[in-house]
Amino acid sequence: MKTNKRYAFLAVLAASVLVTLGDTRNIIGSLNYWLLWGGVLVFGIYGSGGRVKLSPEVSSITLGFTLMTLAFMISGVINSDIYTAYQGVKFIAIYILFLVIYSCSGLLELNDFYKIASISIVVSLVVFMLSKFFFTDLYIQLGDGRQGSEFAYPGVMWKVCAFFAPYIIAMLLTTRIKNALFAGLILMASVYILLADSSRTGFLWFAIVVCSFFLLRFLIFPIRTLLVAILCLIAGVCVLLSSNIDLTNHDSLLVLNRLFEGDPVRSAMIQDGISNVQKCFPFGCGFGSSFSVVDGENIVIHNVYLGMLGDVGVLGELALLFLMLMPFVFFLLSLVDGSDLNNNIFFKFAAVLGVLCYIFIMLFHPLSTEMSEWGYWILMVSWLSRIYKYDNAGVVNIMYDKQIGR
Repeated sequence: MKTNKRYAFLAVLAASVLVTLGDTRNIIGSLNYWLLWGGVLVFGIYGSGGRVKLSPEVSSITLGFTLMTLAFMISGVINSDIYTAYQGVKFIAIYILFLVIYSCSGLLELNDFYKIASISIVVSLVVFMLSKFFFTDLYIQLGDGRQGSEFAYPGVMWKVCAFFAPYIIAMLLTTRIKNALFAGLILMASVYILLADSSRTGFLWFAIVVCSFFLLRFLIFPIRTLLVAILCLIAGVCVLLSSNIDLTNHDSLLVLNRLFEGDPVRSAMIQDGISNVQKCFPFGCGFGSSFSVVDGENIVIHNVYLGMLGDVGVLGELALLFLMLMPFVFFLLSLVDGSDLNNNIFFKFAAVLGVLCYIFIMLFHPLSTEMSEWGYWILMVSWLSRIYKYDNAGVVNIMYDKQIGR
């Protein structure tokens, strides 16, 4: 079967849109949401030609998912919990989708990743705006002012900015100024989504992304970067002064207000999570057993690492860490093998940040076996794998920038 890049692109794009609107599963039901992913599987198999290159990287991911599934099965048997064993079976489906999306991503060019990221951000914005102003039954506003929709709840919607905005920034830093206007508008859209959601995790991560890109570019073009930073700072101050935002009152900006409040609930969850790990060591007490009582309700703790250790034990924790860290091992090995880091450096940096983002947000979110969560990991790992192997400059690379003196 021959590969078909167009269908490979559509499969990866469909996967990106499905995770962007991950709460669609609450509207159509979990089974129907998985059926939509089945459509991605069909497109992906056709696009990739049904072939997967059994590289050391794929083999390591295979081992990771095997250990993860085994950990859930062992915990399920020891705790006589069929539900936990069932959750382990879902990782087999997640692994199969990984293989397909990984293979499809390997057929794409750098500009394809930028296009998919842009479309995903636009889709998220359009769905949110339609929900807010036209189909108001689908609009969600929490008591503290956080916004979202039935397709992407507050606390979920911001992820489209966290995962895809780095690719927009990478394009801004590698394309000519005359071509940067559209990318700039897309970046503004992603920031608007982030502010509407007002996620503290998202705000902190986006600050890390911006500072990291600034530092990287400063190391390459110190004078130009400093001048651009000063201009952006002046423009930002002018916008704030011309608005109704009171810079002396953090209540004027919801996300800052939430940052200053702290998070005693999550702190209590961490303590409960540690207690559950001690009680359930070494095989865990079953999926969903790591919880805190919040306002009289059992709420699973919002830390995947503690949740995994408490729910399915040491083997599950090791499998999780293995899956999270192995992509970086292969990235570093590619540099040792002679990969030119300077070539498409900003896109490589965006890809690394994408995988790091998943590791970061798991510190503040609950353990899940749904594709609405693991879909982001699959995409980011697949894109990182393709980009660090990418030799031909699909966009203007850093050496070209130096020659023209940007």
